[in-house]
Amino acid sequence: MSVAEAKAAAAEAALAHVDDGMVVGLGSGSTAAAFIDQLAGAVADGLAVTGVPTSLETERRAREQGIPITPLATVDRVDLAVDGADQVTSGGVLIKGGGGAVLRERLVADMAAEFVVIVDSRKLTTVLDLPVPVVIAPAARGVIRRRLEEAGAVPRLRTGDGRLGPTLTDDHAIIIDADFGDIDDPDRCAATIAAIEGVLAHGLWPTLCDLLIVADQGGTVTETSLGDDAE
Repeated sequence: MSVAEAKAAAAEAALAHVDDGMVVGLGSGSTAAAFIDQLAGAVADGLAVTGVPTSLETERRAREQGIPITPLATVDRVDLAVDGADQVTSGGVLIKGGGGAVLRERLVADMAAEFVVIVDSRKLTTVLDLPVPVVIAPAARGVIRRRLEEAGAVPRLRTGDGRLGPTLTDDHAIIIDADFGDIDDPDRCAATIAAIEGVLAHGLWPTLCDLLIVADQGGTVTETSLGDDAE
């Protein structure tokens, strides 16, 4: 099984948790895109859902495939949100935001009654060590860099996309990728980042995942319940 097939298998497992009439949060990134493709097929077969996209690219993909969409700003509930991760432990502690949509991703995950994380097994790790995306107000750039350095991180302003200056998110914020090395205490690290004035969101999520779905290249799909109702 290829990596793409593993992502599709994880997405198919997540689709089994979608019921008729749900408001569904639609994540960003390649694995979330696989879920959108699966969901679109179910909608074409008669499943009635409303999608809440976490990025402009997600919205475009969903609309093109016929999934009814409503903006995040207009909803007061999300029944189920499905998204990928850049890195995740078996206990559901994860880093997100490599694609730059972490602010809306976090809002949707927070709002969701159930947050499902789908990954291929390459994303599993015992210790998180990727840089943490930190979405900030542009005016606070200097002071936030200093605060992150004081917290032990090496902060780097995200640039690219063929333009001069920092990468802008869909909400016209900027991102600092904060490299803490091995993150031995994710709860403490997440709280430290969140306490910095001017931080709008960050991609270190220790407790949000309710259900982790992992597909490996051998074809095995594993579901681990991690929410309040987990045994």
